[in-house]
Amino acid sequence: MKSVNRIIKFLWVLSLLFFVGVLLYGYYLLPDVVCVQFDAAGNPIDYVERKKAFYGFSGVFALFNVLLLTLEKFTLLLPNRLKPVPNKSYWLGNEETKQGLQYVLSDWFYGFSAFLNCWILVFFFLFGKINIDMHSSLLQYAWVMPTFITMLLLWILYLPIRLSISKIFIR
Repeated sequence: MKSVNRIIKFLWVLSLLFFVGVLLYGYYLLPDVVCVQFDAAGNPIDYVERKKAFYGFSGVFALFNVLLLTLEKFTLLLPNRLKPVPNKSYWLGNEETKQGLQYVLSDWFYGFSAFLNCWILVFFFLFGKINIDMHSSLLQYAWVMPTFITMLLLWILYLPIRLSISKIFIR
């Protein structure tokens, strides 16, 4: 379990570094004024300075990471009997499964944070692409939000399904 936990935390750190690198490079490429709102036909209607967009993406990124990892720490500090865990009799049965529960929860939160970091990166990439090439159609990116919402729901549903399974896969 420790090796999986280390890999997931490494992927989270990698997502942080990759996002910061792309954000700084994207800031360099963006025009001084960027469009943040479009009408129904895809024409730009509202503009802001690129530094405000940069700080907006940075703020959302930092907020999600801080909130998720604070929630992870709070969840791990809760006594096991208070955690809303399916199949509680298995997960609280002995020390090995209690420690396995801690790893599963920690892995899920770090993985979720890395997942959101990657999607914020996708949104920033599309934001930059639209603002650099103002002739591109917004409709070509209509698949992004439904894909994000579907993957988000699948990630959220993974945890209760995983906790319903009465096995620690890696010892």
